[in-house]
Amino acid sequence: MEGPSYRSTNKPFTLGEVYGVFKLALTLERIPYAIVAPRSLKKYATGSGKADKSAMLTQAASLGFSTQSDDLADAWFAAKLAQDLLVGKASIKTRAAEEVVAGMLGELPKKHSKGIKMPREVL
Repeated sequence: MEGPSYRSTNKPFTLGEVYGVFKLALTLERIPYAIVAPRSLKKYATGSGKADKSAMLTQAASLGFSTQSDDLADAWFAAKLAQDLLVGKASIKTRAAEEVVAGMLGELPKKHSKGIKMPREVL
């Protein structure tokens, strides 16, 4: 799941409420999840944490996912990253993607039975 962009135009209280309820629901259902910072997701997808929306769309299309929605491209890369965390290695064969996956696997605390490490909130 992509983490929130705290510098966006969203109202902080609304953002916090929605984000917190979503994390609580995942925790109560014992659904493993990982939080990826927006810059890390961009780095994973394009090789640059400063990639713009068009770079994300272009990279998604080059990997077989064609859309005009930058939100869908972000979600697709987040899902792809989640799969990589479950498997334990990057499916995008770039150094940047491998660094993001390895870094996230090292940051998450405890191993889940399917290979993904569970966030502290779920334990």
